[in-house]
Amino acid sequence: IALLEGVEREKHPIKLFIDVVGILGRIGVDAAGTALTRAVAAPRANYSGRVIVESPAKAKTIEGYLGADFVVRSSYGHVRDLPKDNNAVDIANGFKPTYVVDADKRELISQLKKLAKEAETVWLASDDDREGEAISWHLSETLNLKADKTKR
Repeated sequence: IALLEGVEREKHPIKLFIDVVGILGRIGVDAAGTALTRAVAAPRANYSGRVIVESPAKAKTIEGYLGADFVVRSSYGHVRDLPKDNNAVDIANGFKPTYVVDADKRELISQLKKLAKEAETVWLASDDDREGEAISWHLSETLNLKADKTKR
């Protein structure tokens, strides 16, 4: 119980689950999944949840815990950036940045868009830090995710 101090219990069950898995991973506990998965991610008929995380290793681990009702994929980190030329920031329009999808991420973005379109809910489960927030925001913008079917 002391390990769970600081975990927001008011969070949605999936986000709480991901937080707990992260805590258990940090202390070296690997087999906490079965009971926790049953309690947090009980299967529902015809549910189609999609979870996008930062790393492929996390995707594999979390997909194992969540089961068949969820498809978990990795963004492999950042998906877009400012262009390398001098057109990255539009000074005339309030310093508005222009972002471009990295060339090596275009196919991945196409796949993630397709998965998101098929989903009832898309979970952006990036790390709970500034970089993770930025990755989730860029994914939301790039994938054109609707706020009412996206959870963070």
